[in-house]
Amino acid sequence: MAICDCWLQIQIGRILTFESESQLSCFYEPLEVGMILNIGMRPTFDSVYPMQFRVTSPSGDFSDWASGDGDAHMEHNTTENGAYEICVYTRRPMKINLYLQFYSPEKMEKSLNAFFDHNKISKDIQNSVMASTHRIYKIYYHLKFYNQMVVRDEALQLHNSEFIQNYNIAFCIVAILITISQVYYVRKLFRIDPNRIQF
Repeated sequence: MAICDCWLQIQIGRILTFESESQLSCFYEPLEVGMILNIGMRPTFDSVYPMQFRVTSPSGDFSDWASGDGDAHMEHNTTENGAYEICVYTRRPMKINLYLQFYSPEKMEKSLNAFFDHNKISKDIQNSVMASTHRIYKIYYHLKFYNQMVVRDEALQLHNSEFIQNYNIAFCIVAILITISQVYYVRKLFRIDPNRIQF
């Protein structure tokens, strides 16, 4: 159980969902030296509009912009202790999912080594467990992020099906009205008035 507590303290992942108002939206995350920060950004609903984000260190050093059409990713190594600023920008207002995962490889290794030493586990097994644990955690958060995207796609499909259904209803109503008016005008065109003199 102790290993789980340490693990939770040195590796954290979360997904933030928010409305981007086509201006710079910034968030702050307290991080330590030597941490690895993985960031991913996607719109909640399917979209290929340009989007980008950057990370700023506590001393004001900017990272390069991570950008893409409908998707952007970055892996950043922290070099200072303090609150890092994560700024997101989109060219138009949209709902965004921002995926964050940060961990300390050094603390993770120390925590696992303490567990291995306590339980007298061989070096080969230690290396395998460390590699597997790290990969399992990354897979877990990638699956969590993927599930958010599946929910987004299902919502988009539902929205599109409602639009198609409404379009079909409107099209049928317009087609019926046009057909009735055509029949009326054609019959009126060929109607014979018995009161008029026929030649």
